[in-house]
Amino acid sequence: MNKTLLFLLATIVLDAVGIGLMVPIVPELIKELGGLSISDAAVYGGFMTALFSIAQFVATPILGSLSDALGRRPLLLISLFAFGLNYIILAFAPSLPWLFLGQFLAGLFSATPAIASAYIADIVPPEKRAKYFGMLGAAFGFGFMIGPVLSGLVATIDIRAPFFLAAGLVLANVAYGFFILPETLNKDQRKRFSLARANLWGAIRHYRQYPNVLLLIWAYLAIQLALQTIIVIWPYFTSFTFGWGAKMVGISLGFFGVMNIINQGFLVGRLVDNYGERNTSQFALSLFVVGLIGYGFVSDAVWLFIITVPVTVGLMSMGSINGFISRQIPVTEQGGVQGLITGLNSLAAIVAPLTIPRIFQATTDDPATAMPGAVFFIGSFFAIAAMILINYTQPKPR
Repeated sequence: MNKTLLFLLATIVLDAVGIGLMVPIVPELIKELGGLSISDAAVYGGFMTALFSIAQFVATPILGSLSDALGRRPLLLISLFAFGLNYIILAFAPSLPWLFLGQFLAGLFSATPAIASAYIADIVPPEKRAKYFGMLGAAFGFGFMIGPVLSGLVATIDIRAPFFLAAGLVLANVAYGFFILPETLNKDQRKRFSLARANLWGAIRHYRQYPNVLLLIWAYLAIQLALQTIIVIWPYFTSFTFGWGAKMVGISLGFFGVMNIINQGFLVGRLVDNYGERNTSQFALSLFVVGLIGYGFVSDAVWLFIITVPVTVGLMSMGSINGFISRQIPVTEQGGVQGLITGLNSLAAIVAPLTIPRIFQATTDDPATAMPGAVFFIGSFFAIAAMILINYTQPKPR
């Protein structure tokens, strides 16, 4: 593995560490700054996540297309630097509006996953891309495993200390990347920037010329919507159901990360090599559906950890679909298509935070009839929809 791949994996790890550091403490900080209950804090947290995602939804397809025109290196370093500034703003935030401002600025420059994936497409043969996209997913899982655990420990010193830690890690990585990160997109491979393609709907219209891509795009969006039902509500769901604080939330997310590393780092490549992206995705999604339904009924913390195993297997589907899409797109458009994929993540992260917390609030207001796991049933329907869409695609020659 060359130094570029190692840097990309390290970048995704640190990106995830920073995000993971925030997960256990942001609900506490929202409660502290706003004087809110846990249910009301979930709604504010949803709005904050949605604001980040709206900014990301608009900006990432543009940044992805710019990387096709200007090269990968400058866009990746700019995105990383913006994330470091975001953590500094959050660390000093004196009120809720400052938390929203930090997340908005981070969303504008959150092109790290898209450009890292475009780097992979530049330097990895098409038939091996699903494996390496899975490795990026595993790297994120590794970072997300470390981040919440670190946050739970560092937050015992001060609730804002994890933000300073995240800023230091990210900015140090920017400095390192400035000196060692090469450019992988040659000037003769660069594509003229087109604003018409640098938005979600324009990109979708453009990529429909490629076989299966539209079906895979909608399937990817459905998977992201299913995943968001977990991401958006996890700290609030576990706090309500088990009475957990930042430490236990961090441990549970750490376990989620461990399982994600095993599945995406070691299993997805082998399964794709033997069965192809399409069949691997369907297998993974079937377990995802089972796991989401299990979350909906869980009332014992031990079972929560057990059910997490099939849920994380389901996440293999994203790397498989990404590899399937990438194999059908020319190298001159990999930044654009990866920007589109990240844009789909953003779209899901806009819709879910604005809806899922309200459903959670409505299903937990009355303790006598509370159903905190109801939101996960919604996620299972999206996962089933993704399976149906993938079923109509045709496997491509490898």
